[in-house]
Amino acid sequence: MILTIKLALEIIVEGLAVCFIFFFPCAVGVSNGPEKFAIFYEKRIQDWVINHGLTTKKELKRKSIICMSAIFLPLLTIIPAAVFFINGARSFAEIFWQITAVCYIGSVFDKVFMDYYWVGFTTTWDIPGTEQLKPYISKKDWVKKIIGAIVWPPLMGVIYAFCLHIN
Repeated sequence: MILTIKLALEIIVEGLAVCFIFFFPCAVGVSNGPEKFAIFYEKRIQDWVINHGLTTKKELKRKSIICMSAIFLPLLTIIPAAVFFINGARSFAEIFWQITAVCYIGSVFDKVFMDYYWVGFTTTWDIPGTEQLKPYISKKDWVKKIIGAIVWPPLMGVIYAFCLHIN
């Protein structure tokens, strides 16, 4: 399939939908207080909020299940459905590169906007009393996140290309 302007716009819109899928559950969760939504913080931060009585392990587990469902169920269904039904991708190569491109858009948004800017430079995710624990994302975890952001889009592309290709 040749990359047309229409197809490029479809992939961009689908990538923006992935950005929204990442952003919306986090925005809703953190709006009630970041300490109550510590599921996305490193374990040391989670332990701090639990030890200081700001939330419980049980509550974090419950919110983690809800949030991960709100993120991963749409990602696992909407992206391949859009690529297959809207974009018309049928071959292994078409499905692979389109899903990879859509996922990379979401991945860059997640790492640059959400992790780097939103968590790192705004007060939205600040938990009072944890100033000594900043930065919330350590360099070691940042490297892991970047590696994950590079690896998961083509991995998703390969998995769905194997599952969905017709030719």
